[in-house]
Amino acid sequence: MKSKVIIKQLPSNETLFSLNPISIAYWINLPLDFMRLLVGPLFLIANTEDYKFVGIAVLVSCLSLFIEIIIIRIAIYTSKKIFFDIKFKEIDLQKINFNKLSLLFYSLFVLSFVLLASHTFGVLNWIMNPREGYQFHREGAGQFWAFGLTFLSVSFFLKMVQLKKYTNKKILLFIFYIISAYLFGSKGILIEYLIFFFTTLWLFKDKKIKFYIAIGVPFIASIVLYNLYLALNDYNFQSIAEYFDLYINSSNFYKEYFNGNFKLLYGKIFFTDYWALLPRALFPNKPYVYGIIHVNEYFFPGAAEETNTPAFGGPIAYFADFGILGVIFLTLFNLFTYIKYFFYFKLIHKFSEIQISKSFLLIILYLTFFAPGFLMLIPFPLNLIFILAILIIFIFFSYFKTKFSIENSLR
Repeated sequence: MKSKVIIKQLPSNETLFSLNPISIAYWINLPLDFMRLLVGPLFLIANTEDYKFVGIAVLVSCLSLFIEIIIIRIAIYTSKKIFFDIKFKEIDLQKINFNKLSLLFYSLFVLSFVLLASHTFGVLNWIMNPREGYQFHREGAGQFWAFGLTFLSVSFFLKMVQLKKYTNKKILLFIFYIISAYLFGSKGILIEYLIFFFTTLWLFKDKKIKFYIAIGVPFIASIVLYNLYLALNDYNFQSIAEYFDLYINSSNFYKEYFNGNFKLLYGKIFFTDYWALLPRALFPNKPYVYGIIHVNEYFFPGAAEETNTPAFGGPIAYFADFGILGVIFLTLFNLFTYIKYFFYFKLIHKFSEIQISKSFLLIILYLTFFAPGFLMLIPFPLNLIFILAILIIFIFFSYFKTKFSIENSLR
């Protein structure tokens, strides 16, 4: 639904059935969304009589989606009306090669992964079963998971912005990074890498993009299915369908709330979520229950301490804090959502790949809003500090590279 609203604002030749960033993300996400929003709940409600609470969970999610559509419309309108031309330090990718910088961030990813895997599970065990490591062995080392994911994302991004230099190596480059991303044990991360890869091919007007899509989608689908097998140890369709239980968990929440058993938390989720900023390795007394985990703890006591926090579909955090008004106002006044869509339309429809690849500002924006898994689970203000640090690294790298080139030319 959201994608269709966006499509109406695009040029007539850009639809869900033509190749563009919207259609790429829409069709790649569609199978998982179908399983998550329809098939999973249909299988699971067969075992419960609480149909109305499943309906409430879906309706509240639809309300949140409707409000986000309003934000998208505002972003579309303002992106067309507001014109700005920020002068920022430019770079020339023909003279500056980000290979070494990409290697630096990949090395940081490797270091983060080793620290993560060796914490309780073991590096070899984690490589053999990333899903088990992701589900049960991140406690006390979650910061290494989050930073490792971001380091790998930056490394892949730097390779992709030099895409024209890798004309004959694109597919090998993608396979190398998708195997690295597989180590995080998350299906969603693999999907994000695929979408980013195809989006960048589209941005750079790659003539073989359809060929890469024909190869890449089945490849990722196979990895996702194998990831599910590791989680379920079963390829039975019903087991797979019941794995997508987001709305069942949410329906249980609404059942408890409307039966008067769960009381609103009035900001407890919002104000305690910032415990996520502090790594447990440095703050061993950090509570296990904070943010949305307050809801998890109500339904699954002690699960957080075992690093097992089942997901709840929809805006449960907003509702658990302030009820239906929380869903409306906290969704509507989510500044980051608006900024994301505003720059999305600016980047896609105003700037070319040449402009993006020659401006520090646009590269940072493209990195922030498009790179796969970038800053995932790294909350504000730590995410802002991280972006500024990367920007400083880029500027210094460009400065010293340019200075070194000038000095050599004068000799």
